[in-house]
Amino acid sequence: MLKKDKDWAKQKVDMFPGHLENQQWGGKQMSIATYQAVQGIVYSPKLLTKAGVALPKQGWTWNDFREAALKASRPPDTWGLSFAWIMHHLLSWIGTMGVSYVSPDKRKMLVNAPEVQEAAEFIVGLIKSSITSPVPNTELFQKGADLAVFEQNGPFRMPTYRQKGITDFGVIHHPVHPTKKVVAGYADGSEAVVFKGLPADRQAAAGRVALYLNGPYAQSQQCIRVTMVPVSRAAANTKELQDYLKTDPQHKAFVDVAFQGHSARFPSLPSYQKIVNETITPGVADIYAQKVSVRDGLNDLQTRTQVLLDDDVKTMK
Repeated sequence: MLKKDKDWAKQKVDMFPGHLENQQWGGKQMSIATYQAVQGIVYSPKLLTKAGVALPKQGWTWNDFREAALKASRPPDTWGLSFAWIMHHLLSWIGTMGVSYVSPDKRKMLVNAPEVQEAAEFIVGLIKSSITSPVPNTELFQKGADLAVFEQNGPFRMPTYRQKGITDFGVIHHPVHPTKKVVAGYADGSEAVVFKGLPADRQAAAGRVALYLNGPYAQSQQCIRVTMVPVSRAAANTKELQDYLKTDPQHKAFVDVAFQGHSARFPSLPSYQKIVNETITPGVADIYAQKVSVRDGLNDLQTRTQVLLDDDVKTMK
């Protein structure tokens, strides 16, 4: 249906790669991106200034982050880093090396790749240094801006902060790998699908709605009203959105990640639930809790997730 639509061809070419890839499987378009978000770093200017630490700047690295968090954190009252979503958390770190958990052709899991091991070792080092907790500390920022120096989160959480009176926070892209230096933010969100088996006129109408939600105007309005990020360059460059972002630098910082960065993406695998929520997330949690070594834990995850992916690959037609 989409191949016959001239508007879709233009929209598809203009979409950010991470958001587009999240909607594809086996070379086919499975859905169309609507509400989308990226992960960045929220930080407390007050706590950094109090500790005599300069505020993070564009291009800051893992090392810059670790040094700042170590100086400004005061555990257990104030953690250097707060995060809630284990799988997304690690994915953003490996994204700064330009890799994901799955190979580009979607046929091989890369959970035990050198880049993943390096990122996991770095995080375990943060835990051992008491910069962050071995147990995800459940979005400390929304409980009080003095509870964390840095928090890995997305634009969707800004309304929650503001409703609770937390307005003194900065936003910047995830710290980049010291040598690879890829600006990355995990891309996720919601999408629209059109079901088969409907009368042709209803199916066509549903397709037009999906295309509309993915288009520049609807994207700009969603960005403004629900603090999302645009899925395409055209949406990011609309006058309405650009004028609005001049009034909200915190939101603009998240949009900049989508606009200039690489999305640390994880595609819509048929077995996503089993691979991510039932296997990778608890496995990485055990690594963070130091119940198993990084190497052994990742090797075990590689074996178990590859079996699941092999079954998914059989669905490619």
